[in-house]
Amino acid sequence: MMVVLGLIYFFLTLLIVKVASDVLFDDSLTAGWGALSAALVTAAVILSGALEKKKD
Repeated sequence: MMVVLGLIYFFLTLLIVKVASDVLFDDSLTAGWGALSAALVTAAVILSGALEKKKD
């Protein structure tokens, strides 16, 4: 289940990165750089969620 949620989050992050780069920059983002930036953001969010202390 976590793999599916990670993939869904990755694709949503990729869409957000693509739209933001189209809005902010004149040149379109290449596929390699877009995938890399989305993967870094996704990995950071998943790791920070896993390392966050649970508050009881």
